[in-house]
Amino acid sequence: MSVDQFDVIGRWHGSQRRGRRRPVISACGGAHIDEACELGEFGHRSSSAVGHIVADDVASLANSAALWQRVVAGACLGVVMDGEQVPAAVARLMQMDRDGLMCEEEGHSLGHVCLPVSGGVDGLAKVLTERYAGPFPWADGLGELPPRGRAWVWDARVVVLGQEVDGRAVVAVAERDLPDPGELPAEMPWVERLVAITAGTVPEVPAPDWAAVESRLGVPLPGDYKRLVETFGCDGLFDEFLRVFTPEELIWHTELYAGIVPGGEHPPPFPDPGGVIPWSDNENEERFFWITEGPDPDRWPVYALDSLNAGSRFECTAAEFLFRQMTDPDHPLTTTSDFRGHWFARTRR
Repeated sequence: MSVDQFDVIGRWHGSQRRGRRRPVISACGGAHIDEACELGEFGHRSSSAVGHIVADDVASLANSAALWQRVVAGACLGVVMDGEQVPAAVARLMQMDRDGLMCEEEGHSLGHVCLPVSGGVDGLAKVLTERYAGPFPWADGLGELPPRGRAWVWDARVVVLGQEVDGRAVVAVAERDLPDPGELPAEMPWVERLVAITAGTVPEVPAPDWAAVESRLGVPLPGDYKRLVETFGCDGLFDEFLRVFTPEELIWHTELYAGIVPGGEHPPPFPDPGGVIPWSDNENEERFFWITEGPDPDRWPVYALDSLNAGSRFECTAAEFLFRQMTDPDHPLTTTSDFRGHWFARTRR
């Protein structure tokens, strides 16, 4: 975030203390503030107020971009916010450059921001669960982040809700410790690799009645798809983008495609021999299927249709396809340019 992203308002602030006038920059179009404040100080009416910084000259303001980010977040100099103000501040911090994560708590290092919270936190935890992936247990801490509590993730950031050693409630926003997908053990199953890059799984969900699902579908399903559903629930999105169908959705889409006559060189729909069963789609209107070749569903290849209805065949399982699509920049349908981190967020909470 640079100084040219802010509005320079044509007025000067007269300092009673220093007896001179200095330029003021108002953040993001001039949200209403009670009064001007010294460099690094913050005044606000509500969670939407962002404030302004006073400095000796515009050059000094340009050098204060990281401080601006914290002011915009409402997280400057340990301002204590209530549970209604914190979500807006967290949302801003989740979007900021890494250089903007500088905590004002005494003795804390760079790379995160702590937001002291007043009042109860149950309502705040509910809002965080509605907006981000989690909650996950948080036990080990990260630097000066709370050592115990709950954590939520989104892209390359983690939000931790916990307690300081003195018992104060605090929310901390930090960079996630992202694993290198290429350094995961070669023998690690593909579903476990997805767990590794998404920071964990959602709370345990009941396993579907696979016998009933397969009986209705008329064919056994691949084992790694079953593990995907049992691990993640699949009632949500990977990276707010990729959807793996639940068993109910899979059956519905299969029955829908059964009445479609394929064009061009596309495989026929199931239950025709070698027909396709849809198991996933995404926000780009790309659709993913299994080609039901042979009696062993664990050997079914993946068939992908892009938004222009061009088809491609991939000799891999569903979980391997997802992992490579999310992590391999050379994959034909890669999403690596869109995200630094990965997560799975449930939509039915």
